[in-house]
Amino acid sequence: MRRLLLLCIVIGLLVASAASAQEGGGQLWVNAFEDRDGDGARDPNEPFITRGVSVDLLDANGVVVASALLDESPNASRGLIGFQRLSPGTYTVIVTGADWTATTPDTFTQTIEADVMPTVLWYGAQRPVTSIATTTPGDPLAALNALDPQVLRLGVSLLGAVIVMGAFSVLGFLIYLLVYARRAPKPMKTTTTGSMRAVRTDETGEIRSTKG
Repeated sequence: MRRLLLLCIVIGLLVASAASAQEGGGQLWVNAFEDRDGDGARDPNEPFITRGVSVDLLDANGVVVASALLDESPNASRGLIGFQRLSPGTYTVIVTGADWTATTPDTFTQTIEADVMPTVLWYGAQRPVTSIATTTPGDPLAALNALDPQVLRLGVSLLGAVIVMGAFSVLGFLIYLLVYARRAPKPMKTTTTGSMRAVRTDETGEIRSTKG
């Protein structure tokens, strides 16, 4: 009976010890910052990234065991995404930022131990630079490529409307010439049967007209 009781106590202590280790575990943090000079290290004038970054945590077998978004992190103001109470082992961290271009590695492999100082991985990134197309005189294709697509579509639409209006105007004028101009009344022609000539008489000085 005593042996059975002693065995139960030992088993209880082992379970409690395992639970305590599981409760403590290891910690792994990713600290994201805006690497403005692109040197891969955070300088005092470089702010933390507070949104737009996600982290996947994989175990030694490559299975995703946890995922986190910086936008939802309680420590987002300091650029921190954390995983706590991790079992000791080797983990792979994959950092993704759709609106950022990484200047440091975005994949890390780290060994985590229990009850030690948290591991912090630094992730630096820059905002993508919007490329501006340069054009040279006499290069119409490059100029078209540099235009905003909406402006280009609007210009093409206006040009098409002007062409259609011009085509209808020309067509209407041709119809008028071919149809209505032929139906217009023609002017009356006058004919004469003879000519008139003036004759001055010597007696009175008057001019009288007579048919020639």
